[in-house]
Amino acid sequence: MRRVIVFGMLAIFIGASVLPLCIGKISVPPSPLGSPDIWVDPASFNISAQQGNVLKKQLLIGNDGTDSLEFSIEIIGDVVYSTNFTTKPVDWTITKLSGPAWEWKYEKMVHFDSYPVISAGYLDSPVINCSGRDTVFVSFRHWWGTEIFSGPVQDGYIRGSIDGGVTWPYLLDEFHHQNPSSEKGMKVYSLPWATHQPNVQIRFDIYDYAGDLWVIDDFKVYESWLSSTPTLGTLQSGEDVSVDIVFNTTGLECGTYAETVIISSNDPDEPTIVIPVTLHVLSPPSPEITGALSVKDHEDYGDFYIDVFVGDIEHRWHGPTLLQIHFDQPLAFTDGMSLDDVVVSSGVVEDLSIDGSLLTIALHDVSNAEYLVISFPGIESLAGVGVIDQLTVGVLSGDVTGDGVVDGVDIAGIRGPGNWNKPLGEVADPRCDINCDGMIDGLDISSIRGPGCWLSALESQ
Repeated sequence: MRRVIVFGMLAIFIGASVLPLCIGKISVPPSPLGSPDIWVDPASFNISAQQGNVLKKQLLIGNDGTDSLEFSIEIIGDVVYSTNFTTKPVDWTITKLSGPAWEWKYEKMVHFDSYPVISAGYLDSPVINCSGRDTVFVSFRHWWGTEIFSGPVQDGYIRGSIDGGVTWPYLLDEFHHQNPSSEKGMKVYSLPWATHQPNVQIRFDIYDYAGDLWVIDDFKVYESWLSSTPTLGTLQSGEDVSVDIVFNTTGLECGTYAETVIISSNDPDEPTIVIPVTLHVLSPPSPEITGALSVKDHEDYGDFYIDVFVGDIEHRWHGPTLLQIHFDQPLAFTDGMSLDDVVVSSGVVEDLSIDGSLLTIALHDVSNAEYLVISFPGIESLAGVGVIDQLTVGVLSGDVTGDGVVDGVDIAGIRGPGNWNKPLGEVADPRCDINCDGMIDGLDISSIRGPGCWLSALESQ
């Protein structure tokens, strides 16, 4: 006779027969090699995150003992449905296809095949209403055991349905004979397809010709902004593992939330470790401007950019006509594109476009010798937060030097030996191409001396 733990079941092996006996909880004496000794780091989490974000933190689990450590992780969550099978379930459905069927034993659901009978069948949960749930998880404690016999096959599948069991298109996981040979502990699966669905079901599907078993207990469907990967494992002496703890603030209102992570293990001194988790959900920030370029076509030279975000003055003829404004996050129009989504202090907006975090504005007739102020009442982040930031652009045609005044110093710059009478690609200062024709010549000087330009100055902000 040898002892094995089956969540409170003792199996006695007599020849090729297997006699399951219900004996209650088994206390296993410490191994002569010693005991596992679990440690975790950190002991708690206190996290701040903005709405609509997904953050990942690390939880270390280690074993300082001399024997192997088996652990599993459970998150409490907002429970939609749960059962620990302490009483025989009347809302679960068992479908027997051949041989022994799933049955309620030892306050658990057990599929146990007596080798060499072929058995197959389904264990279906009741219909679970997940309407109004932004995240859905299913967890259960199980023992997948194929190490008892070396028979040819045992296959298990966990499937999902959203039409009340008419179809089962969602495969959560699958287990096979000797792969793994044995697995015990808590399993957790995210069910994105189950969110806001009223007719969710979970199926445990087994085909067995090996005389082995599958035990299901502590079944729960829940909603949570917290998840972990992996949810179970085995650590040898001196080993540790990094567990991803994922915080998902999608759909959460601003405020403080509390959750609990429970780690169960075979450490005799600390069989259960409770890790409190606090999440502070903050309003997402308003998009901020990170850069702005004024773009003009200089004929054969092509486009030339002036960085108006850092304070450079748009000094070319007719002022800014195309602005590329970069933000720190992706943008969207608040209610479809309208030319009123951007307001300018002078001039007329011709067109708007958004590409990720880049806003492009086409405009004309911007006033000279003053600051152009641009605001964005119809532009927002993907989280729906409007743009508060404004862009101010100095406009002064002919101000080659950028000193805020158009005078002889600007003409001297154009006539400089590195610029005069050269195509734009060969000059020392491409800013000297005032009229944007790709050449530095007398036409640029004529533009500076033209009406409304010569001796003009940029007004104070």
